Amino acid sequence: MAKYVVIFGREPALAFAELTRLFARGDATTGTAQLLGSVAVVSGLEASAAVRLPELLGGTVKVAEVLGQITNIPKAHDVSPWLDILLPQVTRLRPATFGISYYTATGQAPGAQAVEKIGLSIKRHLKTLGVSGVRWVNGRGQPLTSVQVTGNKLTQDKNAEFIVVIGDEVAYIARTVAVQPYEAWGKRDYGRPRRNARAGMLPPKLARAMVNLLGMPMRGTLLDPFCGSGTVLMEALLAGWQNVVGTDIAKLAVTDSAANIDWLREHTPVSGEVKLFTIPVPDLATVVPSESVQGIVTEVALGPPCAARPNEKSVAAMKEPLLPLYSKALESFAAVLIPGGRAVIAFPVWETDEGSAIGVIADLVLDMAMFRVIPFPDGAQTSIYRRPGQAVGREIIVLEKPVNN
Repeated sequence: MAKYVVIFGREPALAFAELTRLFARGDATTGTAQLLGSVAVVSGLEASAAVRLPELLGGTVKVAEVLGQITNIPKAHDVSPWLDILLPQVTRLRPATFGISYYTATGQAPGAQAVEKIGLSIKRHLKTLGVSGVRWVNGRGQPLTSVQVTGNKLTQDKNAEFIVVIGDEVAYIARTVAVQPYEAWGKRDYGRPRRNARAGMLPPKLARAMVNLLGMPMRGTLLDPFCGSGTVLMEALLAGWQNVVGTDIAKLAVTDSAANIDWLREHTPVSGEVKLFTIPVPDLATVVPSESVQGIVTEVALGPPCAARPNEKSVAAMKEPLLPLYSKALESFAAVLIPGGRAVIAFPVWETDEGSAIGVIADLVLDMAMFRVIPFPDGAQTSIYRRPGQAVGREIIVLEKPVNN
């Protein structure tokens, strides 16, 4: 069975957790993964599952099949040794159009000038082999993007993107087999009919990552009790959940969710039943039976939007009305989850004008009889997702309701 490298986006730790939880789910997509910087090396994965990973995972950018590996890693500026490593694979594949992308956990990847020398040398070599119309896609010293790979058709048979992953002791040479379907992800973000940017919206990629972070079979009911415009509900349906429930205190949010889900069904072949209710979270038990929910995936109310980084006093003032809501929400979640059920929750975390990060999870009392924390692969209890320049990010935690003996 082939080995693969999985290339992650801006949040590799979160993306690695998503990948490993997908493998833990117990369906046909399974394997073992080792994190190497912003890349995972995956074994035991079927080829048909490998090419689907960028579609299934919000944090995965590319998947490449490993062609070979070396332990005698050349220095970054040594062009000739890198050529000696790449040329046998180039000769075997003889691509008409090709690109080269380096990923490193050590910071020792060749720079733009070295990569240019390597690319042009490979191009000349291919011409000597009789390959006509050879093109090299120049990334200007940076890894090629999904847009560049797709636009230049580098995953098609006669073309190739060669990926070099450099670790401390081993380097992998791989060929890209799939990239993130960026148009589909973007359409669900910006093409849906109901968007409320002012209120803040969970990015679809993050919503899918949170759904995958449940790490459990997609049986029973998935609930989003702060459903907003329905992003989690849409991604849960696309992931394969067949029973989805959304609630929100705002009638407009529930209306938006319904419109967006109808739009999704018109444009994408998804099945599954969706139920929507306009209720406050403390009243969940009035519409959701006790111990009936397999998984909860939600972004709680994050508080007022911040155009600039707040100071610590402002953060304290924003946290004060939110903490009672979060405590009541956790009680409601525990009541409706089945024993062994899980909740993936995004709480706010503020970056202050002094550069410190202040969250709310440390202020919450997590009754161990109610929940236990499922740690991330690196041992951390939470993971932070923040877009560049954002004053308010998300701190994600995974909780599990204990099974009573």
